[in-house]
Amino acid sequence: MKKCIILLFAFISMVNINAQVITKHVSKGIIENRNNYKKYSSIKIVKMPSIDVEALLAEDEEEIKLGLPFRFGYSMQVNLNMRNSGNWTEFEDSNRIWTLNIVSKGAYSINLAYDEFYIPEGGQLYIYNMDKTVLQGPITSEYNTHNGNFATDLIQGESIILEYYEPYGVKEKGKIRISKVVHGYKNLFSETTGVFGQSDSCNIDVNCPEGQDWEDESNSVAMILVGDNRICSGALINNTCQDFIPYFLTANHCVQGENVGTWTFRFQYKSSTCGGGDDYSYYSYYGASLEAHNSVSDFALLELNQRPAGYTGITYSGWSRSSAAPSSAVSLHHPTGDVMKISFENNSPIKTNYPGFSGDNHWQVIFDEGTAEGGSSGGPLYDPNHRIIGQLHGGNPGCTSNLNFWYGSFDVSWYLLSDFLDPNNTGAMTTNTIDIPTISGSTAVCISNSTFTLNNRPSGTNVNWTRSSNLSYVSGQGTDNYTVEPASSTIKEWGWVQAEISRTGCDAVTVSKNVWIGQPAAQILGLTELAPYSSTTYTASHYYNCPIDSYLWRISSPLYAFSYFPNTNQSYEIESRGNLGTFYLYLTTTNTCGSQNILKSIVVTDDGGGTVPRSVEEPVLLISPNPANNYIEVKIQDESLNFDNKQNIKVALFNNQSIPVYINNFNNNEFNIDVSKVSNGLYLLQVIYKGEKYSEHVLIEH
Repeated sequence: MKKCIILLFAFISMVNINAQVITKHVSKGIIENRNNYKKYSSIKIVKMPSIDVEALLAEDEEEIKLGLPFRFGYSMQVNLNMRNSGNWTEFEDSNRIWTLNIVSKGAYSINLAYDEFYIPEGGQLYIYNMDKTVLQGPITSEYNTHNGNFATDLIQGESIILEYYEPYGVKEKGKIRISKVVHGYKNLFSETTGVFGQSDSCNIDVNCPEGQDWEDESNSVAMILVGDNRICSGALINNTCQDFIPYFLTANHCVQGENVGTWTFRFQYKSSTCGGGDDYSYYSYYGASLEAHNSVSDFALLELNQRPAGYTGITYSGWSRSSAAPSSAVSLHHPTGDVMKISFENNSPIKTNYPGFSGDNHWQVIFDEGTAEGGSSGGPLYDPNHRIIGQLHGGNPGCTSNLNFWYGSFDVSWYLLSDFLDPNNTGAMTTNTIDIPTISGSTAVCISNSTFTLNNRPSGTNVNWTRSSNLSYVSGQGTDNYTVEPASSTIKEWGWVQAEISRTGCDAVTVSKNVWIGQPAAQILGLTELAPYSSTTYTASHYYNCPIDSYLWRISSPLYAFSYFPNTNQSYEIESRGNLGTFYLYLTTTNTCGSQNILKSIVVTDDGGGTVPRSVEEPVLLISPNPANNYIEVKIQDESLNFDNKQNIKVALFNNQSIPVYINNFNNNEFNIDVSKVSNGLYLLQVIYKGEKYSEHVLIEH
């Protein structure tokens, strides 16, 4: 019996067989703020030759008559690799970045094919447009293929940037060789009258009210990049074992003469609102194998190379092999490569032949709402019970009435589909749309019990739970709720729970979830020696990428913090003053299991490091110790002030509700404050002298 694995949450060192590339339309600033390596050498540009768009459009008119899949781009052969193109930038920490700018003047989009592609563990590839509004990635070692071929999805615009980050000390260097650059000469991203995409105006976004009952099925539908410059549609399809083998139904005329191993499948490509704009986000999967196909009913059954993960929300559509005509029908598809659309036939489809061919092997529909176009080919047709009954072969696109479309009939295709979709020969006439199983529960297991829930387990299946050795079983074996506890109260490391879903005679499905056990484990990274009047940034590094919910940074005087004190970010920028000696940086990290306290000593010495400070002005108030326990020593460092030894220095300590908990007067610029009876917490110390007000924060910990 084979096993398939659906991995729910992977930490950095694990391999994920559910690898999918995410592409997002992002706000400006997201890309610049993605990492700390913001300054590169000037990026080298590769300019592609111009193309004859008018000639290509004329060719497309002839291809429509031949029934070929919709073409959007022109593919240009290239040989661009890390040795002959782009440039490397190496940083002080010995990590390095390779960048390459590809420009194809006048292109609405650019997508790439690779004949050599290898990302080592820890490496990351991002691709984005020059406007920095579309971000693709990270593409990591999880996406490496056995033959080194790969392809990446469309990036909007005529200029794109590849940015490959490689950490110091990787076992093998990354390899990227681009074999094709596709110039998108048709605008799949156009916006006219506030509507996104270039499909006909009578098309209906699947996220409009008309499509709200079809959300589950729409999550199974994908747009296909056929080869590298054509588009079809199709859907993941369920089988009677319900074991989540990623079978994918599309049209036979889409696969003719094509290598499906180089196709890209784009799921969840929808407008977020009805008639919405370009705020898209989608998952892409690379490659498939051809399992069965036939020209009679124009079907093709593929198996994707990767299994989608549950957290993507992707589903598997059900089907019906009944030959009886349903009372109505619905189709989901990507016309002209647009965001997903939905079309409605309110009457019974007619069983008939495809024009020019014989035999009743197609469903003929005339849509009452919506339409279909080039790019819709292979899109599924559903009966009122939300089950696939066919896939689009062809028709008469447009928005006028009485336009015919023909869908290859699923029941006619069944004699070739049955070995895959009913492997145990159960004789089932139907299956339903199903969600991919997931495991929900806390990301951290603490001292007390933690329960994990298996969601979307298919009916009629059994479940067997296992766990890592650092977790102990409490209860729930054989049920959807499994309870564990740490094997020891001192553990601070990753563990996992795993549910194997099985059915007699079918492949077992294994769903896993990785969990952190115990309190946080972190360290402070940064300089241990700092020169006077210099600044540097310290970072909380997560051991093994453990989850941390919050950070609390504190410093001892005379170190100075640029950010609000105490800082709650993962990084903390400080500056030294003129004082030499050893001072301290404190960090408290917290997760649901508790807190970890870390101390880092910093020696301020003339031989220390750091960069030019943001400011070298001494603070007026020098407070020590901070955090404080029983008392605070305060010194007012302002030589311009004349202290007259009168009791006219007003001092107050305010809590976080701005209520004073301490008030006193002093007669010189150095004094002590008794805080032994003040509760733990963060306070504002305020000093007023001759109309001048000075403030600093102080943390009290008994």
